[in-house]
Amino acid sequence: MVNSSLYKGFTMRIITTVAVVLFVYLNAHSQSLTRKQINLFLGSQTVNCDKFMTSSDLDFLNYVDSEGYSGLLGNYMFIGIMYQIEFKDKVEAKVTVGMHSDLAPVKLNFSSSYFFNRTIGFGASFFGYPQNINDFNLHHWNNDVGLIDLNTNARQRKIYNLGLAIGPDLRFRSSIFSFNIKLHSGVRWLKSFTEGFFQKQINGNYIRATNYITHNSPTFYFFPQAEIEIKLFKIGQTTIGIMGKASREWSYREINYTKNVSEWVNAPYSRTVTFPGHKYIKYDYDVGLNFSW
Repeated sequence: MVNSSLYKGFTMRIITTVAVVLFVYLNAHSQSLTRKQINLFLGSQTVNCDKFMTSSDLDFLNYVDSEGYSGLLGNYMFIGIMYQIEFKDKVEAKVTVGMHSDLAPVKLNFSSSYFFNRTIGFGASFFGYPQNINDFNLHHWNNDVGLIDLNTNARQRKIYNLGLAIGPDLRFRSSIFSFNIKLHSGVRWLKSFTEGFFQKQINGNYIRATNYITHNSPTFYFFPQAEIEIKLFKIGQTTIGIMGKASREWSYREINYTKNVSEWVNAPYSRTVTFPGHKYIKYDYDVGLNFSW
């Protein structure tokens, strides 16, 4: 098995290097740039994830934080900035960063597109975002009768989702109006992590240590996006307008792992645990101002 930390680090270095090189190259050829734009926006996310509570093994996706994602627009709010450049009306490249008020990042997107004409193009996109799983120790609490967890704290872990996709892009523009659609699909995966439990028998000497080493668990995902921009007025060379964007991530996710168990008296053992895919849908909504020149 490929070391997941090396794999993730190598992948992130490639993606970051490509994005940086693209932006440096295009900005270096500023005489060929036909448009630059900055969006300042307020964003929100809503997540729906199926839960399968009947498994005898701990399924981490049953404990994905949903309380902060409830409602039509969700309660998981953030602020964000997007920077976009266009090269000879053929190439678009943009980077988007979302963060909480404490500047903790909650969203990272890179995308680039090549347009064959004014309307039809082809693009690639990358996303990364963190997500909380909460109180997954309840699985052992409910299933391991007679054992207590020696760590009495509530369990919470931040997991990191990554995705890389390609697909057709459509662009419709007028003098005051712009509407863009991306229909991307690709592969998403999870940054692996480890989690452990140390349990003891009530009024007894039996002790069990359980260690979970998760896998990257790559899976297919569909990632359509739609964005509208309306120009309002112009100050000097800068046009100011409003924007709205919606995206939907759809996939069947799973967090598989290797489970290592050490017990008092008995020999240690390990096994690989896999789960059926959880239907997973995440909606993102952004509204704000744009500045183009």
